[in-house]
Amino acid sequence: MEEKLIKALSSLTGIRESKLKGLEANALYDIIDKPNIIEPTDNQLEKLYLLNELIINFGITKEFKYRKQINFGNSYEAGKYFKHLIGNKKDKEVFLLAMFDKNNNLIKIKKISEGTINSAPVYPRDIVKEVLSTKCKSVIFCHNHPSGIATPSDEDISMTNKYVNILEPLKIKVKDHIIVGNNIFSFLENNLLEYNAIRKGRVAEENINDYVSNTYYETHLNKYLNALSGLTGIRKEKLNTFTGGEKGEIDNPLWHHKALEILENPSLIASKLGLSNSERRNLENLKGVFSSLKSYIKKDVAPIHEPGHINAYVRTYLDEKELDANNLYIMLFNNKNRVIGFEKLSYCEGNDLMFNPKDILQKSINYEASSISIIMTSKKAEVNYKNKNIDELIEISKNAVNMLLPIQIKVIDSIYINEDKYISMVEKGLHPYTNVGQPEYKRTKIFEYSIEKGIIEENELYKDEFEDEEEWEFDF
Repeated sequence: MEEKLIKALSSLTGIRESKLKGLEANALYDIIDKPNIIEPTDNQLEKLYLLNELIINFGITKEFKYRKQINFGNSYEAGKYFKHLIGNKKDKEVFLLAMFDKNNNLIKIKKISEGTINSAPVYPRDIVKEVLSTKCKSVIFCHNHPSGIATPSDEDISMTNKYVNILEPLKIKVKDHIIVGNNIFSFLENNLLEYNAIRKGRVAEENINDYVSNTYYETHLNKYLNALSGLTGIRKEKLNTFTGGEKGEIDNPLWHHKALEILENPSLIASKLGLSNSERRNLENLKGVFSSLKSYIKKDVAPIHEPGHINAYVRTYLDEKELDANNLYIMLFNNKNRVIGFEKLSYCEGNDLMFNPKDILQKSINYEASSISIIMTSKKAEVNYKNKNIDELIEISKNAVNMLLPIQIKVIDSIYINEDKYISMVEKGLHPYTNVGQPEYKRTKIFEYSIEKGIIEENELYKDEFEDEEEWEFDF
């Protein structure tokens, strides 16, 4: 499946096949949500953005295909809708505010916050500003849990009920707060929405003209068709003619079915659309990419808990020829210590191995990593821990720590490896920083990070380790 996906994705976006093949398997499927992983050109970035738009809006169009307006009869329906919108966000929390008119029709979705792996700060002023501007009658909050566990935290519950009671005097009802993960959690269904029982005085009813909501279903349908046009080169006018999607004909149910059929059965409707060869090819490639991404289940990579796990992962990823060569790699982890990326950092210029420290910072940010590890491979004949290679790896690790600590990305280890053996800088007490969350690692800290001074200070232990280079001995 991956080989077909790579070919179709390359043809569709213009990204070189070799660049896609160089990605760790799971990362290949992350580039829709995190396109900076492959550092795309502006045109490639636009194509990936359109692909993400198509996937989201196709799903919603299909889910609500018998309606002309999106409204929710129950929490499960609302949860399915939000899962389409932000269910693919696996590395950051997103907080959404959905606003409804008096008939329970969706007026607007507003992203209030997009945060880190485990938080997304939300401010009352932002909520109030949005609900007042739309003149909505009710709202639903929604956010995702990247961990996949949809159970609310105490903070989630406290925050929700604070907003319930901010909006209640404004005659705006909080209908639900939905958390999206591997499943869907509803505050309403679990009786976690609490209104203050006592209010002083009464809020006067205002004579406000009811806000007439947009046809929100039509918005998603148009986003889907726009993305379809942008990715295949098929003119939007041609798509509209085929679907019968002239403005005002939203009640025609054939529109919904035909719009979906374009992507679901491209070979059957290509002649009906009158497609050129290039349009037909692009549509088939899009179908291939869409089907692969929709049906793909990420490999459940075991979390890394010790240097031996990193060593084992590297050996399954690199062949003997790559292990028996001088190179530098970066391994990237999410907040559960699962590998989300593995890439080469070095390249050859003549006989010299070249490396730019900026790449460590750039790739850590592109992958939205919580932690990383530096891997140096070396020719078997050169694995001599009295030579300059070990010094170089330690120096690279020190620089990485200095760059990444201020932005809260940990360097959990640096490992020197060849065809037969490996050595962990953490196990030997030579690593400048150790992840406290990993009890299997030795916790010798060569540097102490001072919050007050905001600097990294050298520990006396570091000097002791390198006082007499001639006496260094490392056992395997």
